[in-house]
Amino acid sequence: MATDPQLGVVAQERDPQTMLVTVNGEVDASSSAALRDGIKGALTGGYKKVVLDLTGVSFMDSAGLRVLIDTQALGENSGSSVKIEAASDSVSRLLEMTALTDRFMA
Repeated sequence: MATDPQLGVVAQERDPQTMLVTVNGEVDASSSAALRDGIKGALTGGYKKVVLDLTGVSFMDSAGLRVLIDTQALGENSGSSVKIEAASDSVSRLLEMTALTDRFMA
């Protein structure tokens, strides 16, 4: 998994079908690989649901948004789902501005 000092990504099994991925910090071009790797790791681990807690994300740019879109598509192709359970104000605003709230929010 890629690591970045400005981004923390922690995966924790919620139940045998669900992985919770908690993200803290800033998601941008230099740190988005850590987010991608965390979500993809849960998807390749056989979980049917990957639930994201983004309440600790202080900033997300288009690189982070691209990771969300790409990993959600990857999950759908493998019969899994990627949804955001909770988001910070900055992530919520980004989703609203890009008309993606309904697509991602659980």
